[in-house]
Amino acid sequence: VKAHTCAFARERAAAAGLGNVTVFEGSVDEFAASGAALGLVLGLHLCGLLSDAVLELAAARRARACLVPCCYGQLAGSEDHKRGVGTTPRMHPRSRAYRTALGPEGVDAFWAVVKSADSVAVGKGGAFDASAPGFTKARQCMRCVDTDRLLWAYECHGYQGTLASLEPLACSPKNSVLLLWPSDG
Repeated sequence: VKAHTCAFARERAAAAGLGNVTVFEGSVDEFAASGAALGLVLGLHLCGLLSDAVLELAAARRARACLVPCCYGQLAGSEDHKRGVGTTPRMHPRSRAYRTALGPEGVDAFWAVVKSADSVAVGKGGAFDASAPGFTKARQCMRCVDTDRLLWAYECHGYQGTLASLEPLACSPKNSVLLLWPSDG
């Protein structure tokens, strides 16, 4: 967590007159241990396992969530990068539906999809072509991983959800958005 991004978030919330916004500076595991109240989770560019840890925490607290995952390929690695392994297990595919459909022999194919979600070629200054075939394939892979996350939230926690995208698509190569809410509220 970068202190300047937390300060910026606090300033933006104050400027918008949002008195019910709290910005926590620390890891997901530290926030989980704090027991602080949680009604809505916003996460922008949550790297690898951090997306799953934040989703797990939101579900455990029955909070709504709006997440923009990134660094999908980190899920296939063995390193935690201090991104929430204490909050969520490293388990993929997460959903029973994916694990059943793929079977044990399909797990390698899932890892190939995970890694391919990061295969967007980004040019100088972060520019990329959202209409390029490589981006289209990477986006399909991101959607597969994120659909697994949605199914897990439904199966394990009774959540409803949908996938959306940041607009315009060219604003970021990682533009998949997960919107989730408890079925009972």
